Amino acid sequence: MGMSIDAAPTLDLSMIAAGGQDFLNRIKSYNDSKAGMEDALEKLGIGKDVAAARDQLGRDTAAWKEEKAAEREKHLAQIAKEKGDFQDWLKATRDAELKARTAAEGKEQAADARHAALDLRENQIAAREAALEQRVAAIKSRAEDDHRARMAEIKGL
Repeated sequence: MGMSIDAAPTLDLSMIAAGGQDFLNRIKSYNDSKAGMEDALEKLGIGKDVAAARDQLGRDTAAWKEEKAAEREKHLAQIAKEKGDFQDWLKATRDAELKARTAAEGKEQAADARHAALDLRENQIAAREAALEQRVAAIKSRAEDDHRARMAEIKGL
């Protein structure tokens, strides 16, 4: 014979007056029901605490996720900025290198042109020198021929 926790227990005075095992069983049933009710109320309190803790955990997790997402966005923005800075530096470096290479190639071409002009001038000078040497040799040869002829004339006199 059980008792409902919803309804107040009915008091059977005849059982109390009669005493005996039925009375003891009924008191035990009442005490068991009361202990069950108190245990259920305690568990309900624990359940509420667990539910509150679970809700708080959900809020904390959501806040943590938001914080991590914001931190991730901050890092991604920093990475994008650094990547942009690197790309700008790389472009500037390549542009400077290209400019320097173009200038060096221009200087090299100018030096090659000067070298070619000097080679031409050297060849012209060498040709003039050869022509002068031929003229000197011809003059020398004529002078020697004139000298021999005069010497022959002088000896013949």
